[in-house]
Amino acid sequence: MQIISLHNELTAVKHENVKLRQQLHATNTAGMSNSDRICALEKQMQELLAASLQQSDMHDSISKLHSRQEELVQRQKVDECQHSLVLKTESALPAQGITAHVQDLLCQQLNIAVTVLKVQPLGNKQHSDSDSQNRKHAYKVGLGSSGQRTEVLRIKAQALRGTPLSIDALLTPDQLASKQRLMPVARQAKSAGQSVRWRYGTLLINGKPYTGPGSLPTPAEQQQQQQQQQQQQQAPTNASDGYQTVQRRQRKHAQQHQPAHGSKKSLFPATHQQKDGLAIKPAPNANPKPPPPANGSSKQPAAAPKKAAAADGCAAPSPPSPTRA
Repeated sequence: MQIISLHNELTAVKHENVKLRQQLHATNTAGMSNSDRICALEKQMQELLAASLQQSDMHDSISKLHSRQEELVQRQKVDECQHSLVLKTESALPAQGITAHVQDLLCQQLNIAVTVLKVQPLGNKQHSDSDSQNRKHAYKVGLGSSGQRTEVLRIKAQALRGTPLSIDALLTPDQLASKQRLMPVARQAKSAGQSVRWRYGTLLINGKPYTGPGSLPTPAEQQQQQQQQQQQQQAPTNASDGYQTVQRRQRKHAQQHQPAHGSKKSLFPATHQQKDGLAIKPAPNANPKPPPPANGSSKQPAAAPKKAAAADGCAAPSPPSPTRA
């Protein structure tokens, strides 16, 4: 009985062993298939990574091409602005032969040779500031060179004075965007009584460029600056008046204490009869005695006393030796 029971247990163990081996084989097979799948997935991930890198490179290349294209477009627009003008007229120009008509009109009004390449109508809202200008017809006029544009802008103010025509510079996209952005500020400044002007997209309020809040002085600061300018203008005037007063007093004092005898700076020098500021008056007798000469010589004046003494019969004393002054 024990042998039979042991044999049955052994048979059951073998049967369980076979099942375990089958399960192990199935597990190994599944593991191999899973590893194959993992390898396939890794390969797919590598392929996807390479594709994503290639796609990012393509996106970078496309973005660079778009940036280059936009840069070329902007440069083309800037170059076009350097060769173009904005012509405004009260009446619409004829559509047929408008290029030749505008060229003849500019040559006649400006009195210079201008080459017009193309004429294109423009919207009034982007290139006008007031209601009167909104009623005008604006045209973009392409000239032959930038030099012609510069010459037209230089003489337009004087040549078009009193005519219904007006010529402005064509704004670049950046200048146009800046002008549109600052239009509300310009309206507020104009309603407040400030002087508003535009210079190539730059807003000038009272002659100073507006760059943002705080770039212009407040009304109190403007009043203080005006007071300082008035004080600075008055200070040099007062100083010059005081200086001139002192100079006049010094000249008057010098004239009062100026000696009467001649000098190099005097207009009328004193004669040899004046000495120490006092003139020597002649004697009241008929034959006045001449004054001694300035060189100290006494030969001729001494001859007369000797003759008079000889006539009287007495010797005349010898005259004293003259001393040089």
